[in-house]
Amino acid sequence: MKSWVSLLVVACLLGSNVPAFAQFNALANGGPVSRSALREAERLGMLDAQQPGARDGAWAAVRRIKPGTRLTVTTAKMSGEQMYFLFADEASLTVLKPTIDLRPSDRGALAKLATIYPDFLTTTAPDHEIVFEAFRITQGSVFLRGQKVAAAGAIPASDVSEIREDATSQGSTRGAVLGAVAGFAGGMFFLAANMETRCQPNCSYITMAPLYMTAGGGALGYFGFAKRSDGVIFRR
Repeated sequence: MKSWVSLLVVACLLGSNVPAFAQFNALANGGPVSRSALREAERLGMLDAQQPGARDGAWAAVRRIKPGTRLTVTTAKMSGEQMYFLFADEASLTVLKPTIDLRPSDRGALAKLATIYPDFLTTTAPDHEIVFEAFRITQGSVFLRGQKVAAAGAIPASDVSEIREDATSQGSTRGAVLGAVAGFAGGMFFLAANMETRCQPNCSYITMAPLYMTAGGGALGYFGFAKRSDGVIFRR
């Protein structure tokens, strides 16, 4: 719902007669709702053609990262530290960084928190707070059972040398189909070649060969031809 509201605000501005640069400034200098609308439009690519600096090479991909995504960020002063994406503009990367070691379940909840409340962490009034599960959220800080466990902060874009997310591997549907076809053909050939074999009382390994080899070939093709990503989003 929030995304649709944000996009509606942007669409109203873009559909007006106000020059594009002025539209961008109106959003950037507005309140939390305006800034939220701007970030949502940037992430979905709506302002790429109009916003000054929006097509700043590889940094454009950073600005479209989904809030709550776990990142590993490297700068001149920080080597490979993990944090959670909140938002980015052309000047900086704003993240939620754990300040202590957390249990896996708490890290998962922290990522969910960053997904739902990226704006609250950075734009709310200092005396406002909300509770999410076992967490208490204030401006720029997250507390768990009375202890500060994470802090929001901005990293200058010029300081960032690399940003990566968790490496991924996507199986190949085409590889699975080709593997299954090859496995079925091989299974039928094996079956035909062993039709006269004396295998009583157990001939299932022969009669079921097409099924087994089809399944095995499909699995090998799916994983063998998988597309693997090292997770690099930005590298200077």
